[in-house]
Amino acid sequence: MNELKELITAAIDSMQKKQEESYEAIIESYLGSYRSILQQIDDFEIIDLTDHRLSALKGNGRGYLETSSNWKQPFLYKMGDVETYLNNQ
Repeated sequence: MNELKELITAAIDSMQKKQEESYEAIIESYLGSYRSILQQIDDFEIIDLTDHRLSALKGNGRGYLETSSNWKQPFLYKMGDVETYLNNQ
């Protein structure tokens, strides 16, 4: 779970930086999901990678690209790292 926490934290940091540069409401909703999952991991509510609540972190990058054509944003890569990690477990 430590590696997942690090990936989630990196994604949160990247999204926060994006928000500081140019606020988007959709990014704020993704931040809420990532923060919630991170808190649940910290509180030991989510204790293994098969927990269905982790699915909330999947597909967000693809969802963002439905609202924007700028796919070269760093936070998308960080979100992709989280999703790749979850898919490979």
